[in-house]
Amino acid sequence: MPYAIFGAGDIGCTVGVTLAACGESVTLIGRDSPTGKALRNAVTAGAVVLHTQSRWERRLSAAQCAGIFATDATQLANAEVIFVATKRLQNEAAAHAVGQHAQRGAIVVILQNGVGVADELRALLPAGRSDLQLVECVVSVNAVRDLSGSGARFLWVSPRDQSNPAFVLSGKGAKVAEAMNRAGLIAV
Repeated sequence: MPYAIFGAGDIGCTVGVTLAACGESVTLIGRDSPTGKALRNAVTAGAVVLHTQSRWERRLSAAQCAGIFATDATQLANAEVIFVATKRLQNEAAAHAVGQHAQRGAIVVILQNGVGVADELRALLPAGRSDLQLVECVVSVNAVRDLSGSGARFLWVSPRDQSNPAFVLSGKGAKVAEAMNRAGLIAV
């Protein structure tokens, strides 16, 4: 399944880099920000997600990073699964971009904690986009961008085991949770 991460910040990049390192087709869609700059620089230095306690990691080479980052929301049209990893205050812009560019029937996994985020996002979608399958996700992972090195390094600093899943997806998210688990993201 091709994936797009809309909101390529620390959590979005942790998910996207991990999936891409396991061979999945991933596009990280972000804005021109410090994280975006780190991802563009990763073309020369690579990218890594590292769990700080267990030393578990997923790496992308510089060549694998080439072309993975975009700022153009039209890239959403290529994805069967879209992760919305923006801050909740950006839901209006996220709903507009997803509603305008997502392919019909796309699964939209909302990587935001809070009650009613799927209802909120659905209400913000343009008319006629009831075909999108919105999946709420409780995110209990804490990931931060490591500013000490070059390229894109994301440190996973919270627990990493099945007894404390990092991502809990609702209803229609089982297929996506399986792919996340194959990559090592600890999802249910």
